[in-house]
This record gives sequence, C-alpha cells and structure tokens, in this order.
Amino acid sequence: MPPDDFDLRAYAARSFGVFQDDVEAVSLLFSAAAALDAAEYVFHPTQSFERLDDGSLRVRFSASGMRELCWHLFTWGPEVTIEAPEGLKSMMSALIEDALLHQREPQY
Repeated sequence: MPPDDFDLRAYAARSFGVFQDDVEAVSLLFSAAAALDAAEYVFHPTQSFERLDDGSLRVRFSASGMRELCWHLFTWGPEVTIEAPEGLKSMMSALIEDALLHQREPQY
C-alpha cells in the first residue's frame, strides 16, 4: 500500500519515460538542422527552450530515466549534443561504443 501522501502523477512526471532513478538537470543542444523537429517534441513537462542566434536550440528539463533518454537521443545522431549532466554524456558514449563494437564484431 502506498503512503497516504503518494501522488502517482507526480511520481510518473519525474522521469523521461518509464524508468525511475535520480532526477537530474538535463541540457541538450540541437543543431539548426534539427531545431524545428526538436522544438515540436515534448521531452518532459518541465522543459524550456532557448533559441540561439545560429539557429540551434537548447532544451532544458529535469528528469530521471537517463538510459531511456539516451535511447531516444540516439535518433538525432550527430544533430544533438548532450551538454549536461556528465553522467548522461558518459552513458551515451558507452552505449554508442558498445553498439559500434557489436556491429563490427557480433557477439552471438
């Protein structure tokens, strides 16, 4: 039984997707080529946008579920740069390296 003050909606709103872990401040920089697409995407209810002079777009929000966020950011490839948090950058790099290694030398 959940505590009396438990709010499922608030709990679910913490994460990027379905995974729950520590809430972190996220900053993503999308290239000018991807800015329009990224501006239409709802990453998180707490998101804010900053349009830069070069046409790029900075998206900021606080959420948990960094692994799921990595999986999603992969769809933008080199059009997105993870500015923060450092742990998200490291996780993305490790996932990309693992995928690259597997494609070069399948482990089946």
